[in-house]
Amino acid sequence: MGFGAEFLEDHYTTEATLSQKQGSLVLLVRSQTGERFVRRELAGDRRALFARLKSLALDEIPPIVHILFDGGKTVVVERFVHGTPLFDCIREKKLPERFRFPALAEDLLAVLQKLHDGGVIHRDLKPEHILLTADGARLIDFGIARLYAPGADRDTEIRGTRRYAPPEQFGVMQTDPRADLYALSRTLKEILPFSGGNFLTKRLFHAWLAKGAAFDPNARYESAAEMRAALLRRKRAGTFLKGAAALFLAALLLLPLRPLLFPAPETPQPTEATETARPKN
Repeated sequence: MGFGAEFLEDHYTTEATLSQKQGSLVLLVRSQTGERFVRRELAGDRRALFARLKSLALDEIPPIVHILFDGGKTVVVERFVHGTPLFDCIREKKLPERFRFPALAEDLLAVLQKLHDGGVIHRDLKPEHILLTADGARLIDFGIARLYAPGADRDTEIRGTRRYAPPEQFGVMQTDPRADLYALSRTLKEILPFSGGNFLTKRLFHAWLAKGAAFDPNARYESAAEMRAALLRRKRAGTFLKGAAALFLAALLLLPLRPLLFPAPETPQPTEATETARPKN
């Protein structure tokens, strides 16, 4: 055990194992001051990735405190983020008002654009890795994230969650920002049915998500910024359709009252003088 690992053992106490799989161990630990942190142990040298994440200093991801390399593995300590996993909301079919569609989509696309601008591809975006907190949506678990390498043919590691990861992530080609847009689209599709809105607006958003989750990466949006701009256009169109639908419904409801609101003009009845004045045949 190197000095760095000894330092962590001396300053943090393990409370629970959050997950353990091949090449990855995630622990919930507590510091000497009583604060909670998450400790990740990942196979191989991942220091460049987590150093980049730390330098980005984004509010929407867990702040990174320590990055160490010891015994052939990377050890990362990050602050514990309190929140509700989106997975739990989907299971209960209930979302807090502020995180309903399309507000949550706008927030997540904004943070993805920041990550992609910094060269980071998450590669494991799914409901379990999105936390809904008092300060907004947060992305967690960058365990299989990677730095985009211009000119590379494919990823060095073929990993991902099949329900959400795009086809190219399994060895077809290198993943780029469009891979995260695919995963986000698959995730958002699961919250659309219980996020409010009428049939017309949901049809608009379904079409938007279908493009984001296209099988061919070239058929998807090129960036999170482009996808967000397309969302805002559909949001405005949905507002217009909602207003038009309300006017149409109001017109239907007022239809039975038309005779009372707009009575037909009375037809004048012929008088006796008029009858007398008619020419005789």
